[in-house]
Amino acid sequence: MKKYSLFKIGVGIFCLVAWRGIATPWFKTLGEGCGYGVQQTQDGGYIVTGGTDSDCVCLIKTDSLGDTMWTETFGGDSSDVGRDIQQTSDGGYIITGYTYSYGAGRSDIWLIKTDLHGDTMWTKTFGGSSNDCGYSVEQTKDGGYIVVGYTFSFSIDTANIWLIRTDSLGDTLWTKCYGKILDQFRVNSYGYSVQQTDDGGYIIAGTTHSGSGVCGDGWLVKTDSIGDTLWTKVFTGAGKLRSVRQTKEGGYILAGGWGLSTVSGLVLIKTDSFGDTVWTKGCAEYGYCTSAQSVCLTIDGGYVITGNCDWEYHRWGSRLLLAKVDSFGEALWTRRYGGLDWSTGYCVKQTKDNGYIITGKKGTSTIWLIKADSTGIGIEEKAVSPSCNQKYIVVCPNPFLTCAKIRCRTKNPEITIYDISGKLIRKMRDNIIGKNLQAGIYFLKAKGCKPVKVIKLR
Repeated sequence: MKKYSLFKIGVGIFCLVAWRGIATPWFKTLGEGCGYGVQQTQDGGYIVTGGTDSDCVCLIKTDSLGDTMWTETFGGDSSDVGRDIQQTSDGGYIITGYTYSYGAGRSDIWLIKTDLHGDTMWTKTFGGSSNDCGYSVEQTKDGGYIVVGYTFSFSIDTANIWLIRTDSLGDTLWTKCYGKILDQFRVNSYGYSVQQTDDGGYIIAGTTHSGSGVCGDGWLVKTDSIGDTLWTKVFTGAGKLRSVRQTKEGGYILAGGWGLSTVSGLVLIKTDSFGDTVWTKGCAEYGYCTSAQSVCLTIDGGYVITGNCDWEYHRWGSRLLLAKVDSFGEALWTRRYGGLDWSTGYCVKQTKDNGYIITGKKGTSTIWLIKADSTGIGIEEKAVSPSCNQKYIVVCPNPFLTCAKIRCRTKNPEITIYDISGKLIRKMRDNIIGKNLQAGIYFLKAKGCKPVKVIKLR
């Protein structure tokens, strides 16, 4: 009778979890290369684009559990990379990036339209005799496309932000270049992210140089519906603003930063509708971070960002960062994935179950897809999850976050803590676990303890 009651309770809990749509975390590697763009698709699965080790644009469709359904590659004899992707209103996909294989010379912006199954419908290249690159694409309200990147071909001696507006078939309607002049000299300006705004215009995030920053300044450009500049804002020392989204209030949230030895630090900036700063947050709030690559709005009015962070403060290597902040930019939690292997997150989106999907690079050359729950917890294949037995008892639930407390039979229990990558963090003899741990996900193994629940202290 007791076993039957426990079974019914277990089934009830399972049904409740399923009914509420609580995110189930998982972890996938999708081959050699790097993932740059990801989106949840209409069928609940995911679509990923990036570049492969064989120098092709990749398009990978997965089901809701991250298992690959099909893959397509696009490219020629030289290097070709996909930087951004969106599912279009017809169920197909639009990809932008750059190609060295096709076009007018060196690298050209590449726009690829596929159907639902990844079969090519049409492709377009934009560029001249020098280097041109696309970083961000979005379908516009009229069914056309807006693309941003940079051009050396159609500027004078330096790079300019290049904004390209096309119709639904990828044919050019108009293009605009945006650049700056410093002390009578033109400086390089790059565009990394674009979004159509509520007024029908466009907001562009990128980088330029005002002469004040050591490594460059963030640049925000607002245009009207035909690409004419309404206003611009420079954020001194902010480096590369990699991502911009319009907020519910009509302002903008910007994410970026630098990963250089001279200037390291994530930057998150909230502005009003005119680009004036409301607040700015840096690496101190989210741990020692080198840069943010992507930001998105969350259903609760906050924001989630991904990028990378240094491995244990200046040690060689980096880990993928996922951080959730409230509407004021205050950190709610941070998560780190990967080991001593230069892992980076390049794109994050909130999913229908209020979890998060992240793509990026695991190590130096593996496409990574991580599904995290609403608290940012994801599961790696190599995560430590020791089993219970008479000598060693895992304190449940496992893993735990930041702080936990256990009861032990002995006065000096032997406790070991591992992070999510399986790295040994600490051996200790204390019943207060994680008093000095940074925010993260930890697995616990204890000798001489009762199997009791973890009690979060904060």
